[in-house]
Amino acid sequence: MSKDNPSVVIYGTGGHARVVHEILAIRNIPVAGFMDREENHESKMVLGRPLFGSEALLVKKPYPFDAAVIAVGNGQVRKILFELFRANNIPIMTVIHPSAVVSPSARLGNGCCICAGAVIGPGSSVGDGVIINTNASVDHDCSIGNFVHIAPGATVCGGVKIGQLSFFGAGSIIIQEKEIGEESMIGAGSLVLKNVSSRVIVYGSPATERGPWPKAKAS
Repeated sequence: MSKDNPSVVIYGTGGHARVVHEILAIRNIPVAGFMDREENHESKMVLGRPLFGSEALLVKKPYPFDAAVIAVGNGQVRKILFELFRANNIPIMTVIHPSAVVSPSARLGNGCCICAGAVIGPGSSVGDGVIINTNASVDHDCSIGNFVHIAPGATVCGGVKIGQLSFFGAGSIIIQEKEIGEESMIGAGSLVLKNVSSRVIVYGSPATERGPWPKAKAS
């Protein structure tokens, strides 16, 4: 396994994992196999690669891969897996689709996924384990917290701050200089015109608070 072109394990076997697999293929990054929370089935294959089994594999060294990509949509689960891989000294790779546009002055954390057509503007900061999904736009000078998910086609205008573990739904828009707290959910197609508190669900046009957003179960 080359340090210049490390082999990667993808954690996850769902739709987002297929997206990540395609980005890695386009980037000519070899995929050693997949992991998920199923028990190890040596004969099972995913997209032509072996399914190694669950995170229980991490007690067995040496690993059959050099780095990991966490391809799970649930932010709470991404956080748990991120901490697990880091505790085992496994590098967590950020993947960027070649059609994405990331400003040279933007800062990306570890373990991010920047999907096809996504844009991250000048001066923006993106934390660890963030998903900027297909055709989503994060404009200049934004701050995106750890394990946030910006869903497909969403627009985050300049100077916006989004707290960790929040979810910003598909096609939603938030105007400039507003803030979203931690662990909040913005429903699809919303127009956010004012600040949003932590741990609430908000949706509509204009978006209004609809109640508390329970923490997603890490399962």
